[in-house]
Amino acid sequence: MQRPRIRRPKPLYANSYIHDIHDIHEHGVVMTEIKKGKHLFGTVKVGERGQIVIPKEAREVFDINPGDNLLVLGDEEKGIAIVKEDLMKNFALRILEGIDTAKMKLGSDQ
Repeated sequence: MQRPRIRRPKPLYANSYIHDIHDIHEHGVVMTEIKKGKHLFGTVKVGERGQIVIPKEAREVFDINPGDNLLVLGDEEKGIAIVKEDLMKNFALRILEGIDTAKMKLGSDQ
């Protein structure tokens, strides 16, 4: 089985400028934080079985560990997003708690 190859990218410095995605591919750009809370981790290659390796820097920033479940979301216009399953569960619980709170407030108003 051939493992996906990950190029060790050259660092991008603050005074560098990325024109488009081809610059990232061509130069193997990696930068962890390009704007407060916004990250660019470089490029990965999809292996024969459709697998990718999440860059170490991304795993560290987002606390992704072996055995974690990830949720893969997709938007045909915007692309693919990978989110830790537990974050989505917490989000769903907050929504449900908000619904319960709203119902209680509506019930007390009557």
